[in-house]
Amino acid sequence: MSLSGRWRGWYAYGTGGQHHPMELLLTQRGESVSGAGQDDIGNFTVKGSGTEDGAVRWLKRYPTHAVDYDGRSDGKFIRGAWRLEGGSGTFCLWRDGSEPALAEAKPEVKSKSRPSGSR
Repeated sequence: MSLSGRWRGWYAYGTGGQHHPMELLLTQRGESVSGAGQDDIGNFTVKGSGTEDGAVRWLKRYPTHAVDYDGRSDGKFIRGAWRLEGGSGTFCLWRDGSEPALAEAKPEVKSKSRPSGSR
């Protein structure tokens, strides 16, 4: 299953925080994944990997800092956790144009708790 295409969704601080919208365009070639997008912090790029078994990892780079993303894709959703020094949280993405039910868009991967910090 290819991750190429437009995705939209959210990220949250911690495991139950407010959802912050994000959208991105991904391109997958083999296991290599790259792309660009935007959220409420600003524009970013991503570079990482996506394997046939659904494992997804990438580094989300802003001009000022980078965030590690680690998750799983089932073809319909990409869900997981993000981490950076001083903070962590969860995320959920779905293909643009396929709005999920609220219950479907909850993260399935629990993040390891770290103290929350500022952006």
